[in-house]
Amino acid sequence: MKKTIRVSCVEENDKSFLCAYYKEDVKFDQEELRNDLMRRLPYYMIPSYYIKVDEIPLKPNGKMDRLALPKPDISDFRSDYVAPTNETEEKLCRAFEKVLKIDRAGIHDDFYEMGGDSLTSIELIVESGLPGLNASEVFRGRTPEKIAELYEEMHANDDGESPDEKNTRAMQAPHALTAEQLYMVDYQLYTPNSTMYNLYSMMKLDLDSYDMESMAPPGTSDDLFLE
Repeated sequence: MKKTIRVSCVEENDKSFLCAYYKEDVKFDQEELRNDLMRRLPYYMIPSYYIKVDEIPLKPNGKMDRLALPKPDISDFRSDYVAPTNETEEKLCRAFEKVLKIDRAGIHDDFYEMGGDSLTSIELIVESGLPGLNASEVFRGRTPEKIAELYEEMHANDDGESPDEKNTRAMQAPHALTAEQLYMVDYQLYTPNSTMYNLYSMMKLDLDSYDMESMAPPGTSDDLFLE
């Protein structure tokens, strides 16, 4: 018999997040599953919570009854408190408390399981005061302890580089395509006549205000200019 995990969108306090529901007979390692999903899906498609239920509630037509599913209680996902062990962890814990509006954050508390999302991760970066901390490190680390480890590993050889210098160096390095980018390339290769990703715009120009010939790239045909 095939065993599945049902995923539903939950809305609470003006926030939306994904929650995965599974029955007791479904066995899996949450951390391993999350890491596997991170390699296959964009972050916004990965569940923030995993909740075990006795039965998946169904409507009379056999579809899942989303409104009957239990909503996650953040207090159930709080870990036993462990104090920060270094300055980086201390800054991240204080930022967790301010952004998530909790009384005390430990180094094992999970940012996303406690209500964090992509928007609050930006707030976390600002509140932490850690120069160069980025959303990728927050998403991959999730807890102050692991975020601090990633941060110190990624920035160990900064040598006083400015953000502009780091960006220039990063732009020169090769980067693998994301899952979304790969899908767009594959889709265009197999459906070359599709206009799904055709983004068009229209601009009205005052021809007296622009020298169109001087603005054109070298080698551009004259018949492309408006008269």
